Amino acid sequence: MKQDDIVLLDRIRILIKEFSPFSGDIAILLKDIEKKFLVDFKNSILISRTVVENLLNRIFAGEMKSEIKNYRIGYMLGIMEFKNKLDNEIVLKINAIRSVCNFCIQPGNEVFRYDSTLIVKKLCDILEWYLSKYKKDNE
Repeated sequence: MKQDDIVLLDRIRILIKEFSPFSGDIAILLKDIEKKFLVDFKNSILISRTVVENLLNRIFAGEMKSEIKNYRIGYMLGIMEFKNKLDNEIVLKINAIRSVCNFCIQPGNEVFRYDSTLIVKKLCDILEWYLSKYKKDNE
């Protein structure tokens, strides 16, 4: 295992601990990613998108004073009032996850370890950003 992989696994494990007390669904999905991102590239990318959708729905509900309706990423980011509440760098990372996921579900398209690692890194960045901005709201 490469040093970068070890560092990324450590980040995932820390995030699992951070999310477990207030968002068990995200913590469970992160445990799946922890097990799969080095061996099951496609599923780790698909799970990453699910985590992003869960997280965005949580943010959307709080920021827009709306009940969670299980909105899709494109719908939420299409609402400028909501999108403007997110850091531009985070929106770019969300869209990268979304794009790679859309690519990998198309028949005949193949994804590789690099793709999986890149997406999981972006997911960790998004989750760490969330904790730094919203964790107090969840305690």
